[in-house]
Amino acid sequence: LIDYAGLAKDSINDLSDGLSLADVINGEDTRRTKPIGFRHTGRAAWLDNNYKLVTLKVESREYQLFDLAADPQEKQDILTERPDVANRMIAEFEAWNASVERSRTGADYPSGKVDPFPRPQQTNWLALPEYQKFFDEWKDRPDFKPYIDRELKSQGKK
Repeated sequence: LIDYAGLAKDSINDLSDGLSLADVINGEDTRRTKPIGFRHTGRAAWLDNNYKLVTLKVESREYQLFDLAADPQEKQDILTERPDVANRMIAEFEAWNASVERSRTGADYPSGKVDPFPRPQQTNWLALPEYQKFFDEWKDRPDFKPYIDRELKSQGKK
């Protein structure tokens, strides 16, 4: 977006992990110039174009490596067959993961906090009168019924 906004590349802080999508959007080179990582619920993946490094438990340091061009269904772990790729990607992933941890704890932000501003108190939408007026209409819908029943029970109305 910085490219399209006409801003200088250094107009944002140094903590940006993103890459410009201008080439992809413009139909030019679609190969990534640097790998991209993902983390969720203790699992992680590190993608470098055709190669994908996966761990089902980050703390275990146990990995699988897949060649997505040759094996798009990720059935053949090639970690031991390609130690050159595996070792490079593991080192890159672990450095990136450490960076994510520093960001998560606020260690690499000048303020030492991820979000220096207090967050507003979270509100339960079911307790808001603006929504409660629709309860009769929604009470039998499978997507709302369990929530509405629980809220009405907590209010002593059911």
